[in-house]
Amino acid sequence: MHSTDPWRGFMEGLWQTSVDVGNFLELNLQPYSGAGDFLVAAKNAEIDTSIPWPANAAVPPGGFSHHESESVASNAHHPRQDRQHIAHLDAALEAGLLHGMPEPLSRCAIAADVRRVALYGLDFLCCERRIRLTALNDGPLTRELLHQRRDLSAQIRAMEALRETATAQGIEIARPAASAHEAVLFMCLTAIWVASEAGQAAFPIGRLCAFLDVYIQRDLIEQSLTEQRAQQLVAELVGRLHGMQVLVARLREAVEAVEAVDFRDPVECIAGLSVAGQAQVTRTSFRILEALRQCTARPAPPLAVLWSLELPQAFRDFCTDVARDTGAVQFHRDAELRAALHGDHDYVVGRDTPALRVGRQVLLDAGHVNLPKALLYAINGGVDEQSGVLVVPGFEPCWDDVLDYEKVVGLLDRMLDWLAATCIHAFNGAHLLRERSGGGAHLALALHDSRAACVVACHVDGLCVLANSLSAIRYAAVEVLRNDDGLAVDFMANESFPARCCDGGVAEGIADALCEALEQKLRAQPYIYRNARPVVLPGNAVSNAISGKKTGNTPCGRRAAEAFPMLADGLPLAGRQPPSSGGQQSS
Repeated sequence: MHSTDPWRGFMEGLWQTSVDVGNFLELNLQPYSGAGDFLVAAKNAEIDTSIPWPANAAVPPGGFSHHESESVASNAHHPRQDRQHIAHLDAALEAGLLHGMPEPLSRCAIAADVRRVALYGLDFLCCERRIRLTALNDGPLTRELLHQRRDLSAQIRAMEALRETATAQGIEIARPAASAHEAVLFMCLTAIWVASEAGQAAFPIGRLCAFLDVYIQRDLIEQSLTEQRAQQLVAELVGRLHGMQVLVARLREAVEAVEAVDFRDPVECIAGLSVAGQAQVTRTSFRILEALRQCTARPAPPLAVLWSLELPQAFRDFCTDVARDTGAVQFHRDAELRAALHGDHDYVVGRDTPALRVGRQVLLDAGHVNLPKALLYAINGGVDEQSGVLVVPGFEPCWDDVLDYEKVVGLLDRMLDWLAATCIHAFNGAHLLRERSGGGAHLALALHDSRAACVVACHVDGLCVLANSLSAIRYAAVEVLRNDDGLAVDFMANESFPARCCDGGVAEGIADALCEALEQKLRAQPYIYRNARPVVLPGNAVSNAISGKKTGNTPCGRRAAEAFPMLADGLPLAGRQPPSSGGQQSS
């Protein structure tokens, strides 16, 4: 064990007596506004994406199938209980109106704050949770109190299990990291445990570089670290996190070839502005970009830059150079994302997720809604345009030969009411059942505040098609073509109409209004699991292709079974457009 104080050289503050990484960074972070001329080549420039230390120990015995088999066994007595679906929900799923609805092991994005393990050690974190658990002994024994006690107990057990695993490998993770090398080791080991426990192929990781920079700068001052070794440490951080993605994806999806793994989740988020408007650029921000440039793995692990024109010019130039050289840099508009989080700057972004506060927010999944199909159901009275089966009962069809915009919008509004209620119903049932069957990401939640806020994401597919279709109905006198049963199966627009991303943003306004309306309907539901706050997010390319394949002709002229285009501009909480100077857009 190190004889020196692991917190030596750090500014004292509230972070020493309570878990507060933000206060630690506020007092100790040293922003850097210079250029990258201090960089030196790492001793071994090639990033090693293998994980030579306890990867196998971090993965649950039997891999992720162990989690799933437990869940199946716990629900074997009732073959339908594993989904808690209602009859018309099953019909909607089969027809493609909804898909990807949450199951007991549905994926959730958990922005676990692995920095806490490096800064405090697991003994400190376990003690903090035990104090909170003891405080719950007072007061009446309510269901809410029992839930809190169960959660805290499970989190303590998860941290103790990680400590035992690390100790068996000779890693003293019970205490705070005493060097930059140990900080990297502790954070990476914790990250792979979190990912494997949750059964995810990837999860949002971020804000490690600014934290690690504090350790590196201290070690450089103490001359226990050289700049070359610092660059190598950052390369190892990137490589191990990338290797974690490969390992977990292989275990989860039985993927053998690295080329088959979908690497769109950033392994780190850097830069952005603080609450006070100060650029969060450090020397390690340059180091990780340089590590990405030196990386020989293909595809290279993606890196997210939280972009702002207030960032130092030298850093912006360096970012765009690396983005051009590697094609692995994603740019996200920091101002928009911070605004969505009410100014909080300590956040991460991941694949198909909004910004999440590190260690303070959990994103739960409520599945995907096929918006163009919802429009067709509104026109056809809940009857599927392809099969002719009544899927959503209680709706009157629109029999007009030429669609009336106000009437169609009114029918669609009622359909959105039904969709919102059905999505939340399925979400509540799936996650409550997951809780009861013992599923859950206990270590990830242990690295959150004890009362972390939950966000429930409803993904919308075909937003562009729906916006264009409503624009056509409003401006182009759309005629309805019906089959022998009277179902609207095709449409003919007699005039041109404003399309999305063209003609002054008319269709964009329609899309924004629809997203806002659906979001409000979701939030108006009487009960939402863990008081989660619903948000509407764009579906990804895969989900848009799935939904498009199951959708008939639409009023905008799109033909049946065509994939929906991927246009997420203007969605609430998007903020994902890159700067004009290059880089990969996150969509």
